[in-house]
Amino acid sequence: MDLDIKTKSTRSLSLVSAAADGVKDVFAEYSNHATIHGVAQLNGPRIYNHRKLVWLILLFGMAMGLGVMMFQQFIRLSAWPTITDLQAKFSDNLDFPAVTICNLNQFYKDRVPNSTIIRKLIFKLSQLETLIDLNTSNIDDDHDDDHDMPGDDVRDFALNAAHRLEEMLRICFWRSQEVNCSDVFSKTITTFGVCYTFNGNASNVRSCGNPGPLGGLRVIVNIQQPQYSFSKTFQSGIKVLLHEPSEMTFPEVDGLWVGPGLSAYIAIKRSSKTLLPPPYKAFGSSVCLNTKSPSFTTPLIRFHDYNYTKLACVQECLTDILVQMCGCRIFFGPGNDTICSAKETMNCYIKARSNLTMTDFENCSCPEPCHQVHYTPTFSHANFASDFIAYQLVKENFMNSTDYLSRNSIELRIFYESLLNTRIVQRPEVTYLDILGTLGGHMGLFLGASLLSLSEIIEMCIVVIARIISKIRHCNRVPRVMSEKTMSSTDDVKKNLSN
Repeated sequence: MDLDIKTKSTRSLSLVSAAADGVKDVFAEYSNHATIHGVAQLNGPRIYNHRKLVWLILLFGMAMGLGVMMFQQFIRLSAWPTITDLQAKFSDNLDFPAVTICNLNQFYKDRVPNSTIIRKLIFKLSQLETLIDLNTSNIDDDHDDDHDMPGDDVRDFALNAAHRLEEMLRICFWRSQEVNCSDVFSKTITTFGVCYTFNGNASNVRSCGNPGPLGGLRVIVNIQQPQYSFSKTFQSGIKVLLHEPSEMTFPEVDGLWVGPGLSAYIAIKRSSKTLLPPPYKAFGSSVCLNTKSPSFTTPLIRFHDYNYTKLACVQECLTDILVQMCGCRIFFGPGNDTICSAKETMNCYIKARSNLTMTDFENCSCPEPCHQVHYTPTFSHANFASDFIAYQLVKENFMNSTDYLSRNSIELRIFYESLLNTRIVQRPEVTYLDILGTLGGHMGLFLGASLLSLSEIIEMCIVVIARIISKIRHCNRVPRVMSEKTMSSTDDVKKNLSN
């Protein structure tokens, strides 16, 4: 038994000794030919005491310094930092924005039916409701002949009572040529009401080749103030929105106000943003939504016919909240849900909308798109017409009176200030190629090494592993051969004794 233990111990020592000898030979050969500075000094001449130890410490210290520097670089890369470039490019032609014009009055007075429930409804929808109490002639709803109006009928009324294109848009010019307003404007139903959009066809976008007022859009608008009734706002005039043709507009929260009696000049500048998609943080601590990705599917359901925007996403989210609370949508709201009746709108929808809080907005998960186009307006204005011109227009029956002209007419000119397209482009601050270049620089600084030096280390490791395996196999085979020879000699001795 003791003999077997001693034999196994001897075999283990021989294995370790053989492996160590093999590895030592490889290391000795490598140190004589390594391209990493300092490795050759480990076997260099002994100029002073402990020289080998000094170079070993230096070598490991530099290797640790290289490791720390590279760790910092990868930590920096993991933060996905970005750099923003500003590019400006002049063009011969720029796509003209879509222009949506909304009358601040939603309901044309002569087309509002003589119905108490409708009168109450449009008053409840207006901002005036928060300031005064409407005298409803003390008619109790339960005994009112109208009682209630179904949602579909409310929507039909709202569409029919809107200002009509041919009534509101009197004269239109595009690039200094008069055009039929009905040919270049189309009806757009927004959450604010019925509006009219120029250049709203995304498949046939009009472009502009000349800056200045003569190269843009000119519209003469009659807001028809004598036909104003209760509306969402109590101001007079129009809302003007500049946007991409494929985007939905929200006049309630966006756009320029233009009052009556003005000649308004809106000079615009076009700018675009191209931001980096996840994992990069395009907006500080938040990421953007890559709408240009081939795999992108719009999360919008109610506005699925339009391009994704953060505003459309937020409006859809809030609409979902209101529909969930009331079980129906307002008559101008998008979607396929049941339309609220007049009483449902007054008793639930309007109250629920007024109770929305910032928490509801913050709970809407609506990232900014990575690709955006903005139109920045510069607004200036003067009186619509001088007294002399106003008198001439009345004389030619363009308007009923000079007073009507000043209280209802708006001249709107929208044009490019210059054909300069400003682009904001994000690019990675650190890439894998940058890391590779930094790695090469640090390897040269700390160790005087290159990628070929790394190849030498890999080669050495492979050779060491192969040498150890070879030694182990050889040591295992030798005892087996010796054991067979011993057994053979024992058998011969036994035969001789028996004879």
